[in-house]
Amino acid sequence: MEKPKVLIVEDSKTVVLLAEQILMRRGYRDIRSTAFGEEALAICESDPPQLILMDIMLAGEWDGITTAGKIIEKFHIPVIFMTAAVEDEFLERGAVISNYGYLIKPFSEFSLYAALRNAWIRFEMEQELIRQESRYQLLFSHRTGAFLYLRFYENKSDASFSFDAEIVEVNQHFLDIVGIDKGQLIHQSLLKIFPGLLRALPDWREIAIALLFDRKTIHKKIYLPNRREWLSGSFYSPDGVHVAGILEDITEKQNMENDLRQSEMKFRSLVRSAQDAIFMMDEECILSLWNPAAEYIFSISEENAIGQSVYRMISPPELVADYKKFFNEWLQESKGRTTNRTLELRAVTGKHDQIYIEISLSAVMLDGNWQAICIVRDISKRKMTEKLLQDKEERYRTLMDSIPSGVVIVDAESMLVVDCNQAALGLLRYTKEEILGTSCQDIFCTVGEASCSHLCNRIKEGEIAQRELEIKKQERGVHITLVKNVVSIRIQNHLFFIESFMDISEQKSSERKIQQAHDEIQSLLSSIDSIIIGISREEEVTHWNHIAENTFGLKAEDVIGKKFFSIGMNWAWPDVFEGMCESYSTLSATHIDTLSYQDRSGAEILLAVTINPIMDDKKNIRGCLLYAKDITKKRVMEMQLIQDQKLKSIGELSAGISHEINTPTQYIMENTRFLQEAFEKLAEVYRRYQRLESQFQQKQDLSESFQEISQIISGMDLPYLVEEIPVTFRQTMQGLEHVARIVKSMKSFARPDQEEKVPVIINSLVEDAVFLAKNEWKYDAEVQLELGAGLPAMEGFPAEISQVLINILVNAAHAIQEARNKDPERKGKINISTRLLTDSIEIRIVDNGTGIPEKIQNRIYDPFFTTKGVGKGTGQGLSIARFIVVEKHGGSLLFETKEGEGTVFIIRFFMDPK
Repeated sequence: MEKPKVLIVEDSKTVVLLAEQILMRRGYRDIRSTAFGEEALAICESDPPQLILMDIMLAGEWDGITTAGKIIEKFHIPVIFMTAAVEDEFLERGAVISNYGYLIKPFSEFSLYAALRNAWIRFEMEQELIRQESRYQLLFSHRTGAFLYLRFYENKSDASFSFDAEIVEVNQHFLDIVGIDKGQLIHQSLLKIFPGLLRALPDWREIAIALLFDRKTIHKKIYLPNRREWLSGSFYSPDGVHVAGILEDITEKQNMENDLRQSEMKFRSLVRSAQDAIFMMDEECILSLWNPAAEYIFSISEENAIGQSVYRMISPPELVADYKKFFNEWLQESKGRTTNRTLELRAVTGKHDQIYIEISLSAVMLDGNWQAICIVRDISKRKMTEKLLQDKEERYRTLMDSIPSGVVIVDAESMLVVDCNQAALGLLRYTKEEILGTSCQDIFCTVGEASCSHLCNRIKEGEIAQRELEIKKQERGVHITLVKNVVSIRIQNHLFFIESFMDISEQKSSERKIQQAHDEIQSLLSSIDSIIIGISREEEVTHWNHIAENTFGLKAEDVIGKKFFSIGMNWAWPDVFEGMCESYSTLSATHIDTLSYQDRSGAEILLAVTINPIMDDKKNIRGCLLYAKDITKKRVMEMQLIQDQKLKSIGELSAGISHEINTPTQYIMENTRFLQEAFEKLAEVYRRYQRLESQFQQKQDLSESFQEISQIISGMDLPYLVEEIPVTFRQTMQGLEHVARIVKSMKSFARPDQEEKVPVIINSLVEDAVFLAKNEWKYDAEVQLELGAGLPAMEGFPAEISQVLINILVNAAHAIQEARNKDPERKGKINISTRLLTDSIEIRIVDNGTGIPEKIQNRIYDPFFTTKGVGKGTGQGLSIARFIVVEKHGGSLLFETKEGEGTVFIIRFFMDPK
C-alpha cells in the first residue's frame, strides 16, 4: 500500500526529528514539518498533505485545535492530535472537530505508526463510503420506476396498531406520480401524507402484516381514487422494519383491461339476458358457451354442458347421424365467408323430453379457429298448438295434470272454480266433482270480502299476486300452508284467474325448527360462563355474549356490526390475528395458551383463547368463533403448586444432601488438620536452617546445629510427609469439588421461576437430578445413564424440568424400595437415557420396581392421588410434572408399566412446541 504524504505541525524540534526518523524507517518518504498553524494552512493550500500530525500547543496565534478546524473545514484532510497532557477544555473543543484520534507524547515507534495507519485506513474507508453513497444516489435518482423506502414504526404490540410507516426516501419518478415536493414527504407518516390509503388500499393491512411478520416480497395493484390512476406495486422487507417499494404506472393498461372486461361483461350480459338459447361450439362440435335460456330450454346446466359434444347434449339418438352430417357440411361451407342458416330440428332435453327447436347458425373466427354461434328458439308450443288443433282437450288435460303445482282456474266474474288439475285435488283433498262450481273464497280465502275484492281488482289490472296462506279443514283432515300465485287471463273477451299453489308446509316446519334451533343456540351461548365472540369473514363482530361485556366493559350493541380489530380492546392483537389466520388456513381450532389482557383498572388478566373456524356445508369459511376463558386464578394456583412441590422436594432431599456434604467435609477437616501439623514441623526445620545460616555467616561452629536439625528431620519422618502431602491436597480438592457440585446442582434446582424460556441442556439437567436425588436411590438401586451425544439446546424452564426429573426419579426409587421390601434379594436398577428424535428430544426413565396396578393407571395424574402412606406423599408430583411438560412446554408425558416388573416414563420435548 502506497504511503500517504505527511505534514507534522509541532513546535518541538526533538519531537519532529523523532517522528521523521520513525516514519522514514516505516517507509514514509514525503514528510514535511512546521511549528506554526498559519504556515500549516498555507502548505495545505499549495501542496496539500494526505495526513497531518498536529500538536495541540503551537507557536504563534493559533493552537492545534483551531488550526485543525480550519484545515478540516476547508480541505477535509484527516488530523491526528499529539499532546503530552490533555485538559478537559481541549477535549471538549477537539470533540467538535472530526479528528482521527490522540497520540500521547512521548510516543513509541509502534504507537505512532499504528495511529497513522489506522487513521489512513479509516479515511480511505470513509471516502469509499462517500463514493458508494454518490453512486447509490445516482442510481436511485435515475431509476425509471417510482421508488420509495419506508420504515415501520416500532410499537407493533399496540392495541391501536395502525400499520403506519415513516417515509425515508423517494425518487423523482415517485414525486412526479404523487405531485408532492420531496421536502413534504421525507421523514413523514405514510398515513398522514396519504390519509385515504387504508380506504383506497384495503389490502394494505395484508401487505403490512406480511412484511412485518413474514418478511417477504408482496405484489399488489393499487388504485388511487382521487387521481383515478392504477399503480403496480412490489414491496420487500429484509428485516420486518424497513420496506422498499417499486411502483409502476399501469393506468393505461388497467383502463384497457377494464374496457375489455366491460365489453366482455356486456357480451356476457347480452347472452345471459337473451330470451333465446345461445350456445357456441368449435369445429368438433364441442360446446364452449351455454346461456341461461339454453339451460332453461334444454334442462341442462351450464356446468354439465360446457366441454360436451352438442350431439350428446340435444340430439335424439335416432338423429345423431343426421345432426353430424348437417353440422359438418355447414361448417365446411361457412369457412372463409359469413353464412347464416335457419332450420327446424327435433331435439331432446336433459329430462329426456322431446322438443322442437328453430336454430339459426352463423360462423365466426376466434383465435384462429372457426366457431359456430347457434341461436335457438323453443317452438314446441307452436308445434303443440298445431297438434292441439287436432286434440285440444286431451293435450290440455295432459298438460294440466303434468304440472306438479296445484292449478285452479276461476271465473273472474262469478269467482267459481271452472277447472283444476290433479295436483290441486291432491293438495286440497277434494274430488273433481266437489271442487268444480265451488266458490274460490270457500277454498282459499282467509280474509274478509273487502280485502278479497281489493285483491281481485289488482289481479284484473294485470298484477301478479302472491300470497302465503294457511288452510285448515278439520272435517277433511287438511292443515297445510300454501304459497299461491294468481294471474289473470282473458280468453275470448272473458276474464279468468289462474291460481297456482304449492304446499310449503314442510318448508315452514323446517323454518320453525331452524328458528327454534337458533333460539336454543342463543340460549346455550348466553349460558356459557366464558367469553364467546363471533367474527364474520369480513372481520365484523356478529356475537358478543354477556361474559364478554363484563370482561371487556363493552356492550354488545356497541360492538356488533363493527370491525373486530377496531373495537379498542387492550390485548395482543397480532397474536389474535395470527391465530385467526392459522385457523382459516388449517380449517381447525387454534389455541393461544396465554393471552394477556389489561382491563380498564390496569389489572392484568390472563386468558386461554381458542379460535374455531365456522364453515358451511361446502367447507367455505364463513367466519370464526373466539372462545376465551379467564385463567388468571388458575395460573396463580398452578405456579403456587409448582413452588410448593419444589419446596417439598427440597425438604425431602435436604437430609440426603446434608449427608452427601458431611462426608467430604469430614475428611477435608482431617486432611486440613494433618496439613497444619506437617506445616508446623516443616516451619520448625525452616527456622533451624535460618539460624544455621546466621551461624555460618558469623563463622561459628555448625556441628551442634547440624546434629539438632538431623534429629528433628529424623523425628518428623520427612519422606512420609513428602509423599502424603500431595495426596492430601488432591483428596481435599476432590472433596471441595464434590461439595461445589452439590451446591451448584441445588442452586440450579432451587433457582426462582423464570418468566421466559432460556436455552436448556437436557443432559446436564439429568445429571444434576441424579446427583441431587442420590440419597433416595443409592441404598436400593443402581442408576445407569445412557445420554445421547450432541443433543441440541432447547428452549425451556430449567428449574421446572429438573423438578419433573427428580419427582419421577424419586418415585422410581420408592417403587424399587417397595419391591425390595417384598424380595430383599432383588437388585434395583434405574436406567435413564436421552436421544434426539426427528422433531423432539426424548427422555426415558426405566425402573424395575413394583409397576403401577392397572386399576389406578388412569388416576396417577389426578391431583392429590397417591399410593404412598400418610405423610409420605401429597399426590401432586405427577400432576405437576404433567402440567410442566405438556402445558408449559408443549411436550408429552407417557408411561408404560407392567405390575410386578417395573415402569417406563417417556418424556418428549418438541423442538417446535406448536
